[in-house]
Amino acid sequence: LNNINLSELLTVILIIISICSFIAFKKQGTYNLSHKVTTILIFFLSVFIIIMNIDFEPSIAKSSEKDLLRIKNLPNVKNQIIKSRWNSFGKTELVKFTYPDSSSSMSMFIDGAAGTEVVQLNELVKDSVKLKDMLMNAGLYFPFYFLEENEKDTALIIGPGGGYDIAIAYLGRTKFIEAVEVNPTFVNFMKEYNPSTFVNKKNVKVIVQEGRNYVKSAKGKYDLIFLTIPITKGVRTNDFINLTENYLFTVEALQDYLYALTEEGRIIFTLHNREEVYRVISNYLELWKRNGRNETDAFNNLYVIDKGMNPVVVIKKKPFTEKNIYKRHLLSHQLNFDKGISFFPYIKQIQIDKKLSNGLELRWEMFDKILYNVVNGELTFNQLTQKASINLNPVTDQSPFFFNYELGIPQSLNILIIVGAFLIFWDGFKFKNGWQINVIDKNIPATLFNKLAAIAFLLGLAYMLIQSYLFQSLNLHLNNPLESFSLLLFAFLLGNGIGSFSSNYIKKNRIRSLIPVICFLLIILFIEVFLLIPNVSSKNFELFIIILIPALFIGIPFPILLLELAEYNNLNAISILLGISGIAGFIGAIITLVFATLIGYTSIFYLSVIIYLFIIYQLFLTSL
Repeated sequence: LNNINLSELLTVILIIISICSFIAFKKQGTYNLSHKVTTILIFFLSVFIIIMNIDFEPSIAKSSEKDLLRIKNLPNVKNQIIKSRWNSFGKTELVKFTYPDSSSSMSMFIDGAAGTEVVQLNELVKDSVKLKDMLMNAGLYFPFYFLEENEKDTALIIGPGGGYDIAIAYLGRTKFIEAVEVNPTFVNFMKEYNPSTFVNKKNVKVIVQEGRNYVKSAKGKYDLIFLTIPITKGVRTNDFINLTENYLFTVEALQDYLYALTEEGRIIFTLHNREEVYRVISNYLELWKRNGRNETDAFNNLYVIDKGMNPVVVIKKKPFTEKNIYKRHLLSHQLNFDKGISFFPYIKQIQIDKKLSNGLELRWEMFDKILYNVVNGELTFNQLTQKASINLNPVTDQSPFFFNYELGIPQSLNILIIVGAFLIFWDGFKFKNGWQINVIDKNIPATLFNKLAAIAFLLGLAYMLIQSYLFQSLNLHLNNPLESFSLLLFAFLLGNGIGSFSSNYIKKNRIRSLIPVICFLLIILFIEVFLLIPNVSSKNFELFIIILIPALFIGIPFPILLLELAEYNNLNAISILLGISGIAGFIGAIITLVFATLIGYTSIFYLSVIIYLFIIYQLFLTSL
């Protein structure tokens, strides 16, 4: 999808279907007239789409939560779609807005959400009023008022979007700027419609790659690293935003960023609200704790400014001096960056608490009370997270749900959990009753089918769990997450297919043969999890092999169960076994989400191992 449009993709799919149809029916000897007509029609439909160059773009899902749809409903704002394209991230749109005063602006959106304003440097520098207003109100520019020349040699921007961060770094006279964007369509649009920011500046280099992976592989060091937290509502509603994995904002990611800094370097986070500030600081304090350092000292390395929205957190590799902080604190008041959750170390808290003449009480605190109390030792951040009504615990790679502020199991999973519980109860009821209602033919002993059904259920559970863990553990090694993920999915399904095909060569003691197959699988998994995956590179071939080999063994057991049932020539029983496996996979997906949010992905790996060991135990006990 990053290289062809939807109609071209549909054409490829139709051609593949027609070829597969021809091969399948020809091999089975059932290639009658209706099959021939269907195949020919599909093929000519594909040719017709190619000749007519038909292109179509399905509309995005309508939701009041989506920025673009909300702006389009404003009566005084005119909008024009300059360009749009579907890719593996969703539908990317470049939109021009015209306002009542005849001024205009452009923004980019993914599926109508995650809007990012297009900032054109050549137009900006021509308008001195607009330029001054932008810099005076940009929290991202605030650190540049104090940076020495040797503190802005190099900058890395993760997720430049429409070029706002690039413009800030450029106007701050940063000598060399690298901008890493994961969405290639964003970059292509900006190179075409915003070349002054993305193309024409010799000291700006734009790279299409996943941000954190680029940081880990970067050979140089940076004085500045910019991160703006995006909320991608494109393919998820707000109900599932909290279950969006985000490996850019974990404790381990913060460690990677600090390692990539020069000795005088700093990270600049642009956030949305108070909760995100607490969450970033929670991650930073956890990192200090892991290194055996006092959390109160960590605050000497950071400050927070806030103008009422989009607070900025600056984290320096080395501590700020008291003199440095005093200058920054003074300017924050002069530029009105002292609202909301602002905080500076070394500075004494000022608070007003008095009763006015009209009976109203006036309460004001210069700094965020919670952060100030943690610095002064009145409570630890861990005590804060324990007492808080929302989840402010550190976010790790094992449970990378940065936007999950719910305590316990997220409410968005409640319906899935209820459905999963019902299916477990229903399966248990059927196991107890021997499936006599559905197994119409009497040629299969109920005891035999019950045992096969139980094994199929456990295999379905383990299949989903181990697949989720393998994909998650390799996620951090993907240069381009969606493209590489597609490759991993292909490797996993290919391995399953090869394993399924190879099961045909097992003729005797099929069920007993599952024991060595599962044992080999467990050995391979332990080797990969503890030896190979931690040291794997980002090369697609290595990732492909790491997924392919265990997938091959994962794909063997279930087809063996089907072959065993095939001996009884009972298609109804086989279909039931397929249904049981599908239900188990669905339940496994729910278990994955619950365990990942509460405990972490490693628990999913160990749970799958326990299930496989239990299957081996049952196979030793059975007389199959």
